[in-house]
Amino acid sequence: MPAAALIWGSVWGLGEATLGHLLHLVRVPGLPGLVMASFAVWAMGRAAAGTRRSAAAAVMLAGVVAASFKLL
Repeated sequence: MPAAALIWGSVWGLGEATLGHLLHLVRVPGLPGLVMASFAVWAMGRAAAGTRRSAAAAVMLAGVVAASFKLL
């Protein structure tokens, strides 16, 4: 469980930091939120699918990992 959550949380966090920044530069209202919310749901789904025990715990850990990338 931790491996999948760490991997997909890292993908999610790096995507937010890079793609999210680029989408904000385009300056189309609502576009960054639409794209990044879909990306986040996809990453959380992959983290949940990659676990055998608790999908909720995997999603929570992936969220913590993604948020830690935002702190950097």
